[in-house]
Amino acid sequence: ARVYSALLNVCARFALRHADGLRSVSGMTRQQLEAYAPTAPMHQFMAWTDSAAFTEKSRAVPLSKSQNVVYAGVLIPRKGVHILIEAFVQIASRFPQTMLYLVGDAWINEAYTQQLKAQVEQFGLRSRVVFVGAVSQQALAAYLGRARVLVLPSFSEGLGRVLVEAMLCGTPAIGSAVDGIPDVVQDGINGYLVPPGDVDALTHRIAGVLDDLEIEAMGARAQAFAKTFFSPEAYVEGYRHLLDEVLSGTRHDRQPAAI
Repeated sequence: ARVYSALLNVCARFALRHADGLRSVSGMTRQQLEAYAPTAPMHQFMAWTDSAAFTEKSRAVPLSKSQNVVYAGVLIPRKGVHILIEAFVQIASRFPQTMLYLVGDAWINEAYTQQLKAQVEQFGLRSRVVFVGAVSQQALAAYLGRARVLVLPSFSEGLGRVLVEAMLCGTPAIGSAVDGIPDVVQDGINGYLVPPGDVDALTHRIAGVLDDLEIEAMGARAQAFAKTFFSPEAYVEGYRHLLDEVLSGTRHDRQPAAI
């Protein structure tokens, strides 16, 4: 496995340094690509999201009336779900109607899932935290459409597509200020950013969203942002610009690079 990984790395470096054009999905991936191919033309545009599945029609409960906090994604340590549960202890005490729904595959890391369930029991949250499990895209849209906020407390994240899916439903998001998440979550505009692993900061932001009497405005900004930058049309336009540059023959001269 170690030899295979090293060989794959060499091949990737060679391909990147001889590419006529590169595409990144976030500022983080752009920096990584530029480290390998500093002179190659670079185009940054987001991955598209199925805006037909996640729309304002998914909004079954008005944002201002919802009290649900939703996490969506696989249950693995890198996603920081244990941080969210710890933050939810104070939220559950202060907001007696608020529920936490953990939507996603619970058995990809069974040991971690059992740790999370033990954590829920320890804090006396059994009636307030629901382990939903893996669901269809349609069911996910329904959960997001009933949420007050989506929380993605990851320690690392390439982009976080579920952030966009939530925003398409008019739901603001709270995410860790790591990797590609700040490319989606604009702090104070369509959601909030928090330091990864910071329970107090996460608790503060969730409480703020639940208290916010102007939350509908943030939800509208989130939806407008997602529709503008993550539509199929924006995705196609990004590739059109990339291909136009490559096919026009415009490329940077560069010396053969050592691998």
